[in-house]
Amino acid sequence: MFAALFPAPRDIDAWLLHPLWGRLVFAGLLYGLFYTAYTLTEWPMGLIDEALAGLSQWIASVLPASEWTRLLSEGIVPGVAAVLVFLPTVAVVFVGLALLEHSRYLQRATELFTPLMARFGLPGQALLSLVLGFGCNVPSVLSAKNLPQGVQRTALLLSAPLMSCSARLPVYVLLAAACFEKHAVLVILAVHAWGVLLALGLSWFVSRRQGAVLLAVAPVREPMQIPSVKVVFADALDHSWDFLRKIGQVILLGAMLIWFLQSYPANDQGELQGPSYLEQAGQVLSPLTAPLNFTWQDNVALLSGLVAKEVIVSTMVMTRHLPSVDGDEQQQTLGWASSLREQVSPTQALAFMLFTLLYFPCLATLGTLRRFGGWKLPLASMAFGLTSAWLSAYAVTLIGALL
Repeated sequence: MFAALFPAPRDIDAWLLHPLWGRLVFAGLLYGLFYTAYTLTEWPMGLIDEALAGLSQWIASVLPASEWTRLLSEGIVPGVAAVLVFLPTVAVVFVGLALLEHSRYLQRATELFTPLMARFGLPGQALLSLVLGFGCNVPSVLSAKNLPQGVQRTALLLSAPLMSCSARLPVYVLLAAACFEKHAVLVILAVHAWGVLLALGLSWFVSRRQGAVLLAVAPVREPMQIPSVKVVFADALDHSWDFLRKIGQVILLGAMLIWFLQSYPANDQGELQGPSYLEQAGQVLSPLTAPLNFTWQDNVALLSGLVAKEVIVSTMVMTRHLPSVDGDEQQQTLGWASSLREQVSPTQALAFMLFTLLYFPCLATLGTLRRFGGWKLPLASMAFGLTSAWLSAYAVTLIGALL
């Protein structure tokens, strides 16, 4: 019994493939990858954001006032920022994945989780892809390149955007602090769990729908090795450049469209003449979201989140006229939550959180999906996401009305 629980110290495969210790090692490596990718890169991400924000201001102050200047400073440069600001995080994730791949650890992780993931029509390595989605859906989707073309890859590509990325977290924190207070953490965890359940359910449905039966067959296991630094960084650089090249065009076009909708109709001085087209779109969508008790402000926030989920909170602050509070970021969030508590009920808050979790992926994710098979995958992802978002929010609304 002791030997089964504690393998021989030098038998590394016995530890990595152990039902208990192998899973703990996997969790520790993922934690390390997340910690490195989403905390160590805060400084370069902030630097890029500040640099491009300064570039926008410089363009606006130097170039003659015109529609083209506004497009460049308010649409194109922020669109570039929406891509570049993720680059440090994505690059670190690619370095980590390359280390795990070229050390051949991923072969062990795949073998360890193959029986579990096979139940949902996915191979063992898909677990790592789905977990990466908690940080950012883009590297989660990109990791599908390691799977052969076919049902498994399709199931993973459609499931990955349902994992709640870190960009959605500010929305959860704000609404949970406003409406749930003592139970805020449990509510946020429940929202994440719902995304995981839907992701696994969708992958199971896709694999069964296409008649695929995935057998829990362990992959070929090669000896562990110390990866070459040159190979690891070359691999990460190649994938990072591919990330920029493939999704940059989609991001720019989307950012320009959102800018146009936010900025028009306007006069010659660039001042809005009545409600913007984006606000009008929010009003048009009101009949569809009325059963969810969403306001036009909620609709506008969701529309703005199509470019990047990070802007949903800022849009909510502007459209709901939440007051600014002096202090650090935590004090600002608590101040917004206090004001928002008077405008939103707990049922509305939870419904909006679930809708934010599930509706259209951001443009970066859609652009990444497009590179795997044209527009078919992004459209399928949007259709399922929007449908499941509306039904989930409506279920919460109905249950809330009964309580």
